[in-house]
Amino acid sequence: MIDSDILKVAAGFAVIEPDKAFPYLTPMIDMTNDLMTANALLAKYNKRDTTFKQGELIFTQNINGAFTRYGKELGALAKADFGRTQGLVGQFRRDDVRILAKLLIAQSVLKDKIGLEGNPAFYGNDDF
Repeated sequence: MIDSDILKVAAGFAVIEPDKAFPYLTPMIDMTNDLMTANALLAKYNKRDTTFKQGELIFTQNINGAFTRYGKELGALAKADFGRTQGLVGQFRRDDVRILAKLLIAQSVLKDKIGLEGNPAFYGNDDF
């Protein structure tokens, strides 16, 4: 749902020029908001869709895996400017998406501090 290429470019800018990183993300968040709203609506009519239950995103292994691959980039943005990253996360319309984004940022920022880098139990895979 989130364009990973845009997020990677923004994370790269976060390291060298943080002010240029954040403008890339607002359109991506708007698109994600629209897609999540549409997916939640469509899930009401698709009995086989287990992504949403009573309109709320269910944190399954598939959903968690789809979003956790963005944890590294969100962490780079948070390290560059935590306040602006929090502001971007606040632009997500859905509470469940905001909570997941906050958790990903916390994992990414804290993993270095508590020695869990590369631990598959922490992220669910070794990609980070």
